[in-house]
Amino acid sequence: MKAIILSAGQPQTGQAPVSNLKIRGERLLDVQVSVLRSAGIEQLRLVLGYRAEAVSRPDLEIVRNDGWRSGGSLGSLACVADAFDGADDLLICYGDTIFSPRVLESLFRAEAGVAAVCFLDRSNRDIGRFREFAHIDAGELIGVSGAKSASDVRAVFSGLVLVRRGKAQAVRGFLAAATRDGGAHLGALVHAMVKSGVEVAPVLVERGWFELSTPALLDEALSEDELLDTVIQIHTDWAARAQRYDQLQWVNNDQLLGAMVQAAAAQRPQRVLDVGTGSGKVLLAVREALGSGEFWGVDLSPEMMRKLPREGLTLRIGNVETLEGVPDSHFDLVTARMVFHHVDDLRRAMRSIARVLRSGGRLVACEGVPPTARSVRWYTEMFHYKEDRRTLTEGDLIHAFARGGFRGITTDTVIMEKASLNNWLDNAGIPQRNIDVIKEMHFKAPPDIAADYDMEYVNGDCLMTWRFAVVSGRKAA
Repeated sequence: MKAIILSAGQPQTGQAPVSNLKIRGERLLDVQVSVLRSAGIEQLRLVLGYRAEAVSRPDLEIVRNDGWRSGGSLGSLACVADAFDGADDLLICYGDTIFSPRVLESLFRAEAGVAAVCFLDRSNRDIGRFREFAHIDAGELIGVSGAKSASDVRAVFSGLVLVRRGKAQAVRGFLAAATRDGGAHLGALVHAMVKSGVEVAPVLVERGWFELSTPALLDEALSEDELLDTVIQIHTDWAARAQRYDQLQWVNNDQLLGAMVQAAAAQRPQRVLDVGTGSGKVLLAVREALGSGEFWGVDLSPEMMRKLPREGLTLRIGNVETLEGVPDSHFDLVTARMVFHHVDDLRRAMRSIARVLRSGGRLVACEGVPPTARSVRWYTEMFHYKEDRRTLTEGDLIHAFARGGFRGITTDTVIMEKASLNNWLDNAGIPQRNIDVIKEMHFKAPPDIAADYDMEYVNGDCLMTWRFAVVSGRKAA
């Protein structure tokens, strides 16, 4: 089966193209693709128009509708009319809707050659608010149009339409005619078909679908917790990642760990706090280097913390932005390896770290950084498919330290050669569909990106040169 997402129009919900709308911090397009992939649909085509250049996703075939201002969703569908070739079943959906896997399952069970999901809203919220309405009589779909009165409204037309391969050519003919007649939306195509005697089976659902075409509907959709809990794609699963974390190549890299320990142990601290301690690699290495002292670790993941020994350590489940329960002006040293890119409010985190450091105490942080300025955009897009994170350059880290009141700031660059893409992804704790996107981005990387990373393709793997910045600064008196 293949699918088409129609996302060319200019939304009423803001300046961003509809595919880039944020739903609980996730891009709407990614939410839709996640649900479609979970239903087993691999061939996806996305039709864009308004601000098309602002939307990208390397695993999709993107088609531009340059006539998006006047042609409506049918004009967009006409841009991919070749999809109605009868080779596969075809699913069509609007780009400004969200839907659950169960809704797709219900649609796929329909035996008719053409079927459409129709949303029953028992609370009558739909009157005058949704885009199109399905009119149903005795269980049959008899038309699709705008609602004129409460009595006309039977259900909302969702824009989710399934065309079986045996009906594809017939639907393509109706599409050509509807486009000539100036039909604006997919509902007009379905309406023309049923009025011509073509059976379009209505698949009625009462939950699991919502339209996001107006600010009011978007606000309402954001309160649909049951639906959002079902469809929002979780990126990194830290419980799963905890099981394989210590198998990550970078976690065990001696040069990278050594740079952190050298910067930390040079101060001969007596009281050490490791924030975002994870499985404790840095904390335990610093303790081994110093031999004695007081050693604390803080991390948000209980699964990670369970991997640490309890003897000789003080461990807390907590957030680096608040460091609740951690005493003020207590530590000589705070370490933070690969932590700050996870932080929502970096300025707040720096204040919390400064609070728990004594006067003159030192912070040592390590972050992976893009290898060049021109690679920042690719780096940011690629990591989007792994986790919610901020992109940090070495300059960003220096600025964060200075703004946080740290002085005597120094930096060191660690180069990790022959870093394995497969090792990183196999132990990342992310869904397979996200892994597939990231792999494709690497194996089809633009030449300048491949050069910046020294990418080498060996036996199905991509070996790279990764760059890390180790930044150190002391708390001002």
